[in-house]
Amino acid sequence: MSAVRSGRLGAERGALTAAAVAGLFSAALAAAASRPWGLGPLGLCCYVPAFVVILRSRRPLSGAVTAGLASLGVVSVGYEATVGIFPGVYALALVVASLPFAAAGALAVRFLNSSFVSRLTVAYRPAVSMFALACLWALAELLPASADLFGVWALPLSVIGYSQIDLPTAQLAAFSSVTAVSAFVLLINASLAASWIVLAAVSTGSTVQRRAPRLRRELLAVVLTVVLTVLAPAIGLTALLTAPLAVGAPGPDEGGFTPKAGSALNIRLVQPNLPDSVYVAAGVLPSVREWLVADLVAVAAAGPTAASTSTTLTLLPEAAWPSVIEPSEAAALYNAVHDLGPMLIGAATNGWTDPDLDGPDGATIAAGHAGSTGSAADGLTNRPRTANSVLGSDAGGITHLYDKRRLVPIAESRLQPGAGPVVVAIAGLKVAPLICYDVVFAADARAAARAGAELLAVHTDDSFAARADVPRLHLRVARMRAIETGLPVALVSNTGPSAVIAADGNLIATTSPLEATTLTAALPGGSGTTPYVRFGDWVGGAITAIGLGVGALSVAGGGAPRA
Repeated sequence: MSAVRSGRLGAERGALTAAAVAGLFSAALAAAASRPWGLGPLGLCCYVPAFVVILRSRRPLSGAVTAGLASLGVVSVGYEATVGIFPGVYALALVVASLPFAAAGALAVRFLNSSFVSRLTVAYRPAVSMFALACLWALAELLPASADLFGVWALPLSVIGYSQIDLPTAQLAAFSSVTAVSAFVLLINASLAASWIVLAAVSTGSTVQRRAPRLRRELLAVVLTVVLTVLAPAIGLTALLTAPLAVGAPGPDEGGFTPKAGSALNIRLVQPNLPDSVYVAAGVLPSVREWLVADLVAVAAAGPTAASTSTTLTLLPEAAWPSVIEPSEAAALYNAVHDLGPMLIGAATNGWTDPDLDGPDGATIAAGHAGSTGSAADGLTNRPRTANSVLGSDAGGITHLYDKRRLVPIAESRLQPGAGPVVVAIAGLKVAPLICYDVVFAADARAAARAGAELLAVHTDDSFAARADVPRLHLRVARMRAIETGLPVALVSNTGPSAVIAADGNLIATTSPLEATTLTAALPGGSGTTPYVRFGDWVGGAITAIGLGVGALSVAGGGAPRA
């Protein structure tokens, strides 16, 4: 008995070792695909080693270990910015973000060894197994990212779909957000894993003749499943994308901007490239603050001059103004910047009021009350607040436009969040300001598009990780929001890169990082009427329903096969 027990323990340790190796190998491939290194195609096969082990496992622990380790590839890249809070938060984020994937791996193994799967025709088991695994993995990405469920503690960056931003597959985001891209990538990975298992089952000798017909049926089932669940929808949706009339004309509350000859709008992005230490000094020493204000104005004014027939909207990055702006200081701020024309200014604010005018899908429409201090006549609620904000400078004065809605956990716990997405009219354009972490949440960009936005203006400061990949990863996320909403995006960053992004996610113009400069580019057009804007994340809804169903079957009938 002891020999049998020892052999069993040895087999279990061997299985866990194989699971760990496969998981770490997949994690390395996924990390390489997720970095802004141009290795996005690896995302289409990065999970194959882990998925092969999960599909062949008999114990949930093996599936949990494999999936949890494999998820660290994307998670370690997505949450790299948390190092800026302190290193312990990064380690905690890696552990917490990997737990849903470990649960998905365990549930997948239970499902594959359940009585439900055992009753299926043998030829169709690989196809059903790979489809169930892809849905469970996608659900592990989707549910923790829900701010409705987890609020400020949502984990929205454990998403393999962002690796596809430079590939045609990224255009699937127009139909159902980045969730659709992830679903496509995961189904491809799962189908490759299932095909590998089927092909590897072909052995030598007489067994080939006996098993060949069944193996051909299994492989055919996998191929048909891929065609029906991946390729056919992708082809159909691509055809829909190339025929805009198929999704209808814009509604009365929906955005869309088409530049007109002779009246183009230019976007000027001001990239100060100043370290946080300078802003800290400006908060203490008036002389440093005066110098910094003069420097910001000089950098902004040094940009190319727009044509006389054009208007230029200037954007300053997150918290770029070197002091906390209170309503009483609005006049001084306006005097400093009014020569630069219409502006959106990132600044810390105190004592302003929060716009509370509800728009479509919970969006907030700010009418643009220049110099407002929150009087009842302005339609603003009397709620003083300290916030990370965007202020507007246009003819007549300074307007408090927007407070950052999605606050970074821990780092911004003392700030008050904004009520929701805001669309403001400035320089003859409807603009939705977003600040840093806001752009990670696709639903907020969608709400802004439905509220009539013609441009998403993203203000950020990634100076804490300026020499790492974080700024370029941030730019990647902003590009995905452009594809989803069909709107152009202007991302202005303190240390760069800053960029003007077309509605299809392509870069119109970018700045070099770690350089004090400005960038002026004509605003590209955009429809703002993608299927995602109209119908929401319907792929995510389908994945949630299927994934929860698979999970229920795993719990109810999981374990060793009964047949």
